[in-house]
Amino acid sequence: MILTIAGLALWWSLRSVHAQVSEKKVEELARVDAALRGDSGTLEGSRIRDWAAGASLADLLSYRRYLVELKTWPFEGPTLGRVALLVLIPVGSWVGGALVERAVEAVLR
Repeated sequence: MILTIAGLALWWSLRSVHAQVSEKKVEELARVDAALRGDSGTLEGSRIRDWAAGASLADLLSYRRYLVELKTWPFEGPTLGRVALLVLIPVGSWVGGALVERAVEAVLR
């Protein structure tokens, strides 16, 4: 129950981060797509405005691919799985210790 509440609290607090990252990603993709169509002026408001004037087609395509592959959630499935396993280590140790203690007590009686 407590893990469910903690998970929901984490998700709830990260929704705004996800929304902001998604919005900025869509805006940047629109700018890069416009630049790829030939409108180089759209990159003035872009994150790459400092080197956009000398950017080649390959540079723009590479940057577009980077944007497409950019994750919008701070935590992805594999990361959450690793955290869950790390949380389960002490629980497993505690349960294992209790089982060994019971087994030793049963043998000694």
